[in-house]
Amino acid sequence: MVRRDLKYTWWPEWEYERLFDLRLDPTEKENRVGDPSYADELKKMRVRLDYWLEAAK
Repeated sequence: MVRRDLKYTWWPEWEYERLFDLRLDPTEKENRVGDPSYADELKKMRVRLDYWLEAAK
């Protein structure tokens, strides 16, 4: 999922996810998933992805 400021990817096969702050890291080198300052945004991205996955069933 990509917004203007954030990019979130999730691979369920490997239980792996990534979150990039595209404003501060446009080359996507710093995964922010473990950064507490991004916890709220990460939660929002997870909820939206879950919604989309349920709607696609």
